[in-house]
Amino acid sequence: MEAKKYVKELIKSHNNISTQSPKSQLSVDIKGLFDGIFAPGPYYFFVNNLSNMELVYVSENISEFHNVSPMNLHMKDLVDLIHPDDKNFLLQSEAVKNQFFNQYLGQEEVFDYAYSETLRFKDRSGQYRLFLRQGVILSVGFDGRFEHVLHIHIDISHIAEQSTHVVSFLSRKQGESFIKVPVQGPFSLEGTNLFTPREMQILRLLADGKSAGEIAQILSISFNTVRTIRLKMLRRSNCENTTSMVAKCIREGIIH
Repeated sequence: MEAKKYVKELIKSHNNISTQSPKSQLSVDIKGLFDGIFAPGPYYFFVNNLSNMELVYVSENISEFHNVSPMNLHMKDLVDLIHPDDKNFLLQSEAVKNQFFNQYLGQEEVFDYAYSETLRFKDRSGQYRLFLRQGVILSVGFDGRFEHVLHIHIDISHIAEQSTHVVSFLSRKQGESFIKVPVQGPFSLEGTNLFTPREMQILRLLADGKSAGEIAQILSISFNTVRTIRLKMLRRSNCENTTSMVAKCIREGIIH
């Protein structure tokens, strides 16, 4: 699909967003949003306007990953970098995100969740690399429709090569997270809450390299409680050890 047509399809997939929606103020501390973001590899980020898919901010280091310049960069330029086999997935994923944020969450909760998925993008050498793509809603227009979104693209090609073609919705507070939501078929969150909020806390700390003793101290729980929870998580994720569990969760976009 031609890049310009694909961008139009992306806009259509956000069927709650009018291309004529009024402008809103983007008064968000973007750098502050990175506090607590887990990045298992080098990354770049950008902010785009959902109403017209314009890029309103691009980090300067994007040229270290792709053969593009942050100056005068357009969404179609990023679309051209996506692996052909991942483009249809992204369209389906955008529709699922729309349903999650508009049908499942209340309006006051949309800022409390991030979404996560994996996509392959062409690098500077022309080869495809797998990126963990995380998104956070930054602003809502005066008509109540979403406008600005922060996207963080993290290079995880050292961990995996293929996209899982699922999307996860991760609580940025202490709410329930929904893991590996399918993008095909009727929208459903059934069976997608793999880990409890407490388990998600422990998972992120394990990914940060914290020991069971350190986690117990940080969360003010006992050492044995941490070990018990970790063992339950290993069984539920069908992993033999913490290292393989963390790697699997990174591949599947569960850690944010």
